[in-house]
Amino acid sequence: GKHVINHPYGYTSFYFDITPWLNPAGQSNVVAVQVRNEGENARWYSGSGIYRHTWITLANPVHIGMWGVNVKTPSVTEKSADINITTTLVNSGTKDTPVMVEVQIIDPSGHVVAAAKSNSTVSHGAKTDLDQNISISNPVLWWPENPKLYNVRVAVFIKNKETDYLNTAFGI
Repeated sequence: GKHVINHPYGYTSFYFDITPWLNPAGQSNVVAVQVRNEGENARWYSGSGIYRHTWITLANPVHIGMWGVNVKTPSVTEKSADINITTTLVNSGTKDTPVMVEVQIIDPSGHVVAAAKSNSTVSHGAKTDLDQNISISNPVLWWPENPKLYNVRVAVFIKNKETDYLNTAFGI
């Protein structure tokens, strides 16, 4: 029965944390998504409807933020590639939390070719960006005639227990 957010343009992705509006544990919730085409349109025919998937995502208090893994390849040759992974960690809990973040680079054939681990503390109520740099030898280079993708798997561990992970495809 409460209006939570308005997003005026149906062709763009967005997310919103509805936690403050949820009923206490054990009580049911109804989440409704409504479309209202109110006439001010940026296209000759805007149509009306939902043009993106709609999900409810459950997350631990310390988790990888939405769109929270960014992969860059600042230096690439046929012999090696430097890969920079920035992970945005969010702590919506009430305590500062030490975490270990493990990154694995998986080649197009499914083999782990490099990995790194980093420790950090995420302050309560805050976001933290964690940068990790990895180099790999003899990368499989992407181009239109050979669209081979790598995968990065980022996992968050709290007290040696995996609490969140995200897979992201990228090309070198």
